[in-house]
Amino acid sequence: MKEQNVKISLSEVCQTLITDLQSPHLENREIAIKIEQHPLIVDEVIRSVNSVRYSLSFEIRSIAHAISILGRTRLVSLLHEVSRTDAEHVGPKAPKFASTPQKADRST
Repeated sequence: MKEQNVKISLSEVCQTLITDLQSPHLENREIAIKIEQHPLIVDEVIRSVNSVRYSLSFEIRSIAHAISILGRTRLVSLLHEVSRTDAEHVGPKAPKFASTPQKADRST
């Protein structure tokens, strides 16, 4: 089976992550793996956790560590902000980003 990249907007990615965060069965490391696939979201999460707001004495570089400091509630708020900012900057024709390949045939 050939890889198929589905194009989705940053806002759609954020909404999917917000839905995922509402699941009590999904662990933070699984959320981190999903976030790590989207560099723009990674940048926002890392920037936020290293901001003056948290007054940390060290720099956070890991998404998993950032999630543990931010917590799910703050992460959801941050994703809403990213989604809203994306929508405001690009309007109805949001740029599409390649999502993770849905299925890959590793036999080739």
